[in-house]
Amino acid sequence: MKVYESIMINRNSEEPLYIQVYEGIKGLIENGVFKPNEKLPPIRSLALKLGVNNVTIVNAYKLLEQKGFVYSKMGSGTFVRGYRTPNLSNISVQVVTTVDKESINKNKGEINLSTSTPNPKLFPVNEFKEILNEVLDRDGALPLDIRNPKDIFHFVNL
Repeated sequence: MKVYESIMINRNSEEPLYIQVYEGIKGLIENGVFKPNEKLPPIRSLALKLGVNNVTIVNAYKLLEQKGFVYSKMGSGTFVRGYRTPNLSNISVQVVTTVDKESINKNKGEINLSTSTPNPKLFPVNEFKEILNEVLDRDGALPLDIRNPKDIFHFVNL
């Protein structure tokens, strides 16, 4: 069975076709069928295989990129984004004891890192450097262009 046969298109569904394609490719990425940095098929080729318009694939690829699943290289195509997550399993419990109590939202199990800083001794510096270098090598300075301050600070779920 070819990989693209697992992308189901239901023309009778109220869900737009590009969302159906997005969901199909997203599932293939999440299940490891598409590997990090693997090139996705060309737009025309995939559109032909799925029996949809080129614009449908363009919109699906754009949504995949917006959601962080893929990245585009001008003139080369669209590639699966390869994230590596550092092992932080021991850190989350320790961080709770080192931040200000006001920064913890007990109802949601969140710590607002914009108003409190974890103990620097607990920060995974080496893992952070590796990931930062990987992103800068791949995307250049683009990730540093943050227009909305809320994009910088996220809540950490415990």
